[in-house]
Amino acid sequence: MEDLYISEELDKLKFDDESVVNSIKELAEIIRDNRRNDFKFLCVIRTLIKESSHGGVILSGDISSLKYTWLTNDIQLLDFLQKTFGFSQKYLERITRVILKFICVNSQDFKTLEFKFDFCNDLTISKMQYLIGLSDYQIQVAFSCGDLTIKSTQKDIQDYVKSLKGKKENKVLENLEDMSEVPIDKCQQYVVFSLDDFEFIKNIVLDKKNKLNDTSAVISAMIKYFKDNNIKL
Repeated sequence: MEDLYISEELDKLKFDDESVVNSIKELAEIIRDNRRNDFKFLCVIRTLIKESSHGGVILSGDISSLKYTWLTNDIQLLDFLQKTFGFSQKYLERITRVILKFICVNSQDFKTLEFKFDFCNDLTISKMQYLIGLSDYQIQVAFSCGDLTIKSTQKDIQDYVKSLKGKKENKVLENLEDMSEVPIDKCQQYVVFSLDDFEFIKNIVLDKKNKLNDTSAVISAMIKYFKDNNIKL
């Protein structure tokens, strides 16, 4: 991880959201602890992003919104992480890309976070960062065939990724894969909303009575409603 620290001002900050409070405490513990726990670190940052004002948009893939999202009406997320823990903007963006690529919600309980690939438990954040440019299928093939292993260095991974670039056949790998060997139970899609539509969805998420935690949950609920009531557009 980057050279992070804990500001003395941390104890003076107050947050009403319990998940934000717990995540900040966990982040401080991770930074104080000499033992590395990249999974926990990524999950904590993901929670802080998720609970921010633009959380759903960012977790849908819009990294640029990190600069405009707020933890509270008075505390901007990036500014808070910079002043309190030493995050730079580039570092937070890099971490967020790793989260979007490798952290997913368990498809059974829809709550528990997990790595998309089991071998990520043995990779550092820096190593995962070099894999971001590959498709999920390319990553699976690299590790299943032994071209990459958990013992591969950052340079090994970087050289492997470079070796794939420029090969025409790799540009269509996703179309050539054997779908029976690679089960698909989720997809990620960047969706653009009008400002009015975004405000509408945001209000649904903010209303705790709905128990819908992000944009994806709102859209899934809408789709289910359409299906259950046989509504056709």
